[in-house]
Amino acid sequence: MSKIIGLDLGTTTLGIAITDEEQKIVFGREIFRFKAKNYYAAREYVLELAKKEKVTTIVIGLPYNMDGTSGERGQSVKRFGDDLLKAAPKLLIEYQDERLSSVEAHERLSAMGIKTIKHKETIDMVAAQVILETYLKARSKNETTR
Repeated sequence: MSKIIGLDLGTTTLGIAITDEEQKIVFGREIFRFKAKNYYAAREYVLELAKKEKVTTIVIGLPYNMDGTSGERGQSVKRFGDDLLKAAPKLLIEYQDERLSSVEAHERLSAMGIKTIKHKETIDMVAAQVILETYLKARSKNETTR
């Protein structure tokens, strides 16, 4: 098996999480900061990281509205995924509904005793963890029902 990268893409930050090689444990890796809507820098960084870590799958949080519709942010995330795929056609790009991932990330940080004012420093990375964990749980559930 290979590691999987999870991403929480914002307009100026990219939260990154990664699994172990057995795809059982998810680690918050880092937050990559880039200039507003300069997704090129973020894309290149992700491609380098995927190559370095020998990753074959990238899971990107897809922002849906609470009613299940996808807006402008969702389209932007899909374009980012399409650009990753064009640059590295052997990658598997998956999308995971990220509704409430930031809420859960805030709850986790609060449970660890981190003050709300400090959440901004790590929230995107923790949200990427939540997105990747949700993906792995859903995949595992689908595999057991086959």
